[in-house]
Order: sequence, then structure tokens, then C-alpha cells
Amino acid sequence: MADSSTAAAEATPGKNIPRAKDRNCPFCNQAFTSSSLGRHLDLYIREKNPKPPDGLHNVDDIRRMRQGITRRHMRGGKRESSLSVQPAPPNSMDAPASDEGSPVFDQTPSLNIQPGEKVRFKVNEPSWLVTGVINNLPPRPATESRSSSRHFLLKSELDQRRKATDELETGRAAELALKEVLGAVRDVA
Repeated sequence: MADSSTAAAEATPGKNIPRAKDRNCPFCNQAFTSSSLGRHLDLYIREKNPKPPDGLHNVDDIRRMRQGITRRHMRGGKRESSLSVQPAPPNSMDAPASDEGSPVFDQTPSLNIQPGEKVRFKVNEPSWLVTGVINNLPPRPATESRSSSRHFLLKSELDQRRKATDELETGRAAELALKEVLGAVRDVA
């Protein structure tokens, strides 16, 4: 027989059942769900604004634990992850044996990277060879395009027409005023 609270939660649609906190942080022993434990640990190793060291959480151990984790990124955003290249420690158990006949070292390209430089990896981003569109081109010099220059020409032409029309109307008004004055002078004389 099922527990009455579980049966009531299953019968009520739209209610989220809280997941059991089945994992503990290896550093501070706080209880977490498996996904929230990962987020908790990632706070200390994230690229921007990492959480300051608190004496309990060892950043190097967290990096070692979380290095193989694949992270989701925002949809639609072109987000590039940048990873800093650091040589493996000499006594690392993860590093392959360095015998000269190893195919791993024969096929590895030389990156020519200085210490402290960052390497950018683009995952699942098609190249211009596939799409035919070249992205990330340098910005063009600040020249006006055809449509904007055409617009500018039309606007200046319209301004010139308005000025000519205004001058013509001013001239006609002056001519009429002069005729009135001359007519008044003739009538008096």
C-alpha cells in the first residue's frame, strides 16, 4: 500500500514533489540533491565571480572532481567557453604514459601556447565551409551605404526645393506689397 502523502501528491497535477537530498558535499557535509550539489561545487570554480575561499572547500580538489562534467549552455546564445591550458602534474595518474612510440603524442598538434594564455573551443558551431557564411568578420569602415546615401540625397533635394519655394513666396509677397504702396502713392498724387 502506498503512503497517503505520496498518493495525494500523485493525484494532484501541477504539484512538484521535492526530490530527496541524497548527496552530501564532501567538504562542508551539507545535504543536496545530485544536481544542486554540482551547482554548489561549481560556485567555487566558475569563470566569472567565483565564490571566495572559505577554508572548507578546496578549489583544486573541486576542479579535479568536476573537470569531466559536460555543462549545458543557453539556447540561441553564441557562448564561447574559454579554458586555460595548464600542464598536468608530473605524478598525475590521469596523464598517459609518455613513451615516445605513443600514438597519443604522435598525433597531438603543437598548440604553441604561452603559460597564462587561453584557448577557445567552439563546440557544435558550423564553420563557413559548411554554411557558406563567414561570421566574425572585422567591422567595416564607417562609410555610408547606398540606401543611406540615396536617402541623404533625397532629403537634401527636398530641403533645396523648400528653400526655393519659400524664396519665391517671399518675392511674390514683396511684389504685391510694393504694388499696393505704389497704388496708394498714385491715389494720393
